[in-house]
Amino acid sequence: MGDTRSLDRARGRIERVASELDVPAPTEQMAQQLLDTVHEELDTDGRRMDVLGAAALSLSCKHQKLPVTPEMVSQTWGAETDDAYGDFETKLLHRRLETVRDATGLNPPPTEPTELVEGYRESLGVPEQVTESTREILEQLMVVAPEEVTGGTSPSGNAAGALYIAVCELGLRQGYTQSDIADAGGVTEVTIRKRYQRIAEAGAIDRECREGTERGPCLVLDSLDTPHPSGVLLSTRPVGYPLGHDSFEIGSANG
Repeated sequence: MGDTRSLDRARGRIERVASELDVPAPTEQMAQQLLDTVHEELDTDGRRMDVLGAAALSLSCKHQKLPVTPEMVSQTWGAETDDAYGDFETKLLHRRLETVRDATGLNPPPTEPTELVEGYRESLGVPEQVTESTREILEQLMVVAPEEVTGGTSPSGNAAGALYIAVCELGLRQGYTQSDIADAGGVTEVTIRKRYQRIAEAGAIDRECREGTERGPCLVLDSLDTPHPSGVLLSTRPVGYPLGHDSFEIGSANG
């Protein structure tokens, strides 16, 4: 059992972070109860209590199928605190999720990337058409390459990568950049680039392109376009369009 001062600090921070992330009160209360259980069951020190509190909040959100990822909790927790206790890496939070699961017996099902799409829509204010296209991409990914979803990859990374592809398809890249999406999802821009590249390579965006309609250009892989530094070549243009005609690279540093 840890000291009550560190427990009170972590409980207060759960409340603040939950409020910042618009987590409903019942879910926040579940997180508080989970943390109390961990405090009773384990010999915790003061430094560990913050990350255990963050893990309890993440686990509660996952149990309630809220579009709140551990990355979002970790990022917000750090922003809401100004001491070493609240400064921890997301990978440590993921390890403490296992600790909280073991101590409390709460084991929610894995988060599906599609469950996170609505949270991106609310955070970024993207049109419904973008979220619909994002869901289509993720559903297609599950069909053509289920290992990309179930093989331990980050659900938030897959959701962010699919969302960025949808934004590019609809010609909205300047309004919703990689940086914007990364901030909303609590992931890095590097993660977004890696995931949209894998989604494209897997064939999850190989859908019929309706040239001249509201969907706009489709994303295709093409080895004749300008290479991205990563070596993966991505461009957007309608299927059958001549090479080099109004294509653009979606992996550029500007968005």
